[in-house]
Amino acid sequence: MPKNKLDANILSNKHSIIRTCVFTSGHFLIDMLTNYFITGAPMHLIALSAMLSPMLNAIWYYILDRFLFCYIVKVSIKKKVGNINHS
Repeated sequence: MPKNKLDANILSNKHSIIRTCVFTSGHFLIDMLTNYFITGAPMHLIALSAMLSPMLNAIWYYILDRFLFCYIVKVSIKKKVGNINHS
């Protein structure tokens, strides 16, 4: 049994973390094989590309998510304030 909330949270996310690691490993392998068979590039460049691409995509996703989240929150607040003023 978990001793505190942090332990409980880690246990509840354990399967999600495992699935994420398996998915990421598969992504690297698929990306490497695809690059190799399409371009025939050296394996060290293919491995670099396979690791760098998801990392850059993750950064892009984070930036996009932050801006969209801020925009959605601002729109939501404006709607609520507008509804309050019209009441």
